[in-house]
Amino acid sequence: MPLLPANTAYTMHPAAAAREVAGEIFVVTDDRGLHRLEVPTAVAIFRSLMAGPARRDTLIAQLVEDFEVEWEQAASDLDRFVNELVERRIAVECEPIAAVPLSSSAKPTTLASTPPQVSLGATARGAPMGPAGEANTATRHKN
Repeated sequence: MPLLPANTAYTMHPAAAAREVAGEIFVVTDDRGLHRLEVPTAVAIFRSLMAGPARRDTLIAQLVEDFEVEWEQAASDLDRFVNELVERRIAVECEPIAAVPLSSSAKPTTLASTPPQVSLGATARGAPMGPAGEANTATRHKN
């Protein structure tokens, strides 16, 4: 697999929901799949994706610093892992972004702290409504 451009960016899939519990991350995808991330490197990468778009080179630098691996190995492993996340509809590639250093104090987004961003025109008939008339997308399922 060829290496991707450094400014390639990824973020959590907009139709997925994630929660971190006891150092593990559980992700539910729109195809009703439940995924568990428990390996420390996978958890670290996905925490960054939960916080918002993250550049490939920034994620690699994080792996090199936190897990003491060589850049080439981190790049190869990251590309393989992120491709798997994209295939499983857990993450998506997004527009390239400017380099921004990751902060270890950044608070990841969770279901409890961030309401879904859904327009009223996108709600399904009969979908439960949350605060301010927003659809509760976590309870809707494809049939």
